[in-house]
Amino acid sequence: MNRKTERFKGQIKKWGASIVGVADLTSKGVREALSGEFQHFTRAVSMAIHCDPVRLSVKTQEADGLSGQILGYMEENKTVVNKLNRILKHLKTEFRMRRFRYFILPPISNSDNRTFSSALFHLFPHKMAATCAGLGWIGKNGMLINRRYGPNLIWATILTNAPLEPTSDQIMQSNCEDCSLCQTVCPASAVKGVNWVRGLGADKLVDFKACAGQMESNAEKFGRPVCGICFMACPYGTDDALMAVN
Repeated sequence: MNRKTERFKGQIKKWGASIVGVADLTSKGVREALSGEFQHFTRAVSMAIHCDPVRLSVKTQEADGLSGQILGYMEENKTVVNKLNRILKHLKTEFRMRRFRYFILPPISNSDNRTFSSALFHLFPHKMAATCAGLGWIGKNGMLINRRYGPNLIWATILTNAPLEPTSDQIMQSNCEDCSLCQTVCPASAVKGVNWVRGLGADKLVDFKACAGQMESNAEKFGRPVCGICFMACPYGTDDALMAVN
């Protein structure tokens, strides 16, 4: 990786990102998957911030068990989304100064608004950018899994024509192997237990109708549709996993 790209990644981490990667949008299999709206971009900058489980438990000491974890995640999610939006604002200024084209796909928590960018989430998901940048794979629960942080990350993406060097090869398949914890704990039996490979549709992994029904059933308790049981069960991102990676 060239020094310019290393400095670029380092700056984004100084602004608060936990991980950063650059995906090559001209590579075989990726260019063909790009919709017409994005054909003029050559790189995707994928970044994420870790939602620390320790902070979650501290924030919800008054709540017990799973409810406390879900409430903690909801609170932490707001903080992390604000941090990511500040990073995106910095990058917007940088790209403008250098006259590079760019298109911002903000954190998924913003995807329920009516902005033009949020309307294009389905055309270029954060998962595509992250897997193409080598930052993770799609778990059996349909969530993006990073080897160090598991699913405990909030993601953002910028598409650009800036001459950045790709940071890693694409990840083409799941690393979940025989683990089925997310499938076992799902109260809606929405997780099908299938290992992801590049090109496999998300509906092959998760029954989204059943998943949405479970989230809706929690809306009265938590104030909005939410669950999170499957990602809390993931062994990646736990204290033991973090120690193993470090």
